[in-house]
Amino acid sequence: MAQSPDFVVDDGTGVLLLSQLNTMFAALASSNSGNTEPPLPYAGMFWFDTNSTPAVMKRRNSANNAWNKVNPGTTITTRTSGYTVTEADRFTASRCTASLTLAFQSAATLGSDWSTIVYADGGTVTLDPDGSETINGVATQTLRDGEWGIVFSDGSNLFLTLVPRATSRKPDFILENRQASGVGGGSLSVGTNTLVLNTEVRDSSGIVSLLSSEFTVTEDCYIEWAFPIYDSNQARTSLYSVTDAATVAEADAMGMNIWARSASINVENVSHGWGLLESGKTYRIECYAASSGLQGLGATTGDPERFGFVKGWID
Repeated sequence: MAQSPDFVVDDGTGVLLLSQLNTMFAALASSNSGNTEPPLPYAGMFWFDTNSTPAVMKRRNSANNAWNKVNPGTTITTRTSGYTVTEADRFTASRCTASLTLAFQSAATLGSDWSTIVYADGGTVTLDPDGSETINGVATQTLRDGEWGIVFSDGSNLFLTLVPRATSRKPDFILENRQASGVGGGSLSVGTNTLVLNTEVRDSSGIVSLLSSEFTVTEDCYIEWAFPIYDSNQARTSLYSVTDAATVAEADAMGMNIWARSASINVENVSHGWGLLESGKTYRIECYAASSGLQGLGATTGDPERFGFVKGWID
C-alpha cells in the first residue's frame, strides 16, 4: 500500500518536509495503490484498487464523486463450450469457436460501466442475461457465425451493439456436387437441366436443408453459385424458385466449344451466378443447354471429384 493522506506540503523541518514528499512520491509512483480508496481523492486521480482479484485500475471522475474503472486492454479468451460471463470479464473478448450459450451475471453485479466483446467464430452464440433481465429489451440475443458485438450493462439490463459482418466473411452454408473418384458431374441434355447438389459441406447457422438437389433456407440469403459446363455449344445457368415456379436470377450465357477443321475440341468452362434467396422458399440451380453431352456437367480428373457449389451468406 502506498497512499498519502493528502498532497499538501505542510510547513516543517527539512526532515519532516522530506518525509512528506517521499510519501507523496510513493503514492504517485504506485497510482495510490491500496485496498481502500485514497483518503483525500481529487478529480482525475488514479487509484490502483488491490481489494479485488485481479487488482483494478480506477480513475476519479470529473465531479470528484465516484471512481471509474480504466480499460486495461483487451484479453482474448477462446471458448468452446457454454460459459457464464462475470464482472471479471470486463474489457475482455470471448472468441467462441462452436455453437454455445454465454450466460451473464446480473447487471447489478456487472455494474453500469461494464462491457465485453463477443465474437462468433464457428457457430451460433446465444447471449442469455441473468434471470428476468433483458438484452436489447428481449430475453436473449443471437450472434450468427462471423458476427461480433459489444455487450454492455447499465446496471439493470444488458445491451448489444452488433458490428456488421464483413463481406469477406466465411459463407454461412456451402452445398456441393461431390462424386467418387472417376465419376463425372452428370450428363447434360438439350433444354433445361437441374444441376446436382448432393453434399452439405457447411451450415454453421443451421439455415439450409438439401433434398434431391433442391435447397430450402430459413433466412433471407445472398448466394453465389458456380458450375462447370463441358462441351456445349451454348449454356446458361440460373437460380430457379421451386416455391414460386419462376427463374429469379441468371448467370451470363456462354458459348464454349472450339471447332477445328474436321472435329470439335472438348472444352470445359465454369458458369458463375449470384442471387437472393427468401426465407422459407425452396430453390435449385438449373442449366439450359443448346447441345447434350455425356459429361456435360463436369469431366472426371481422377482426383476427388467436385463439380460445382452454392455458397450462401445471411443477408
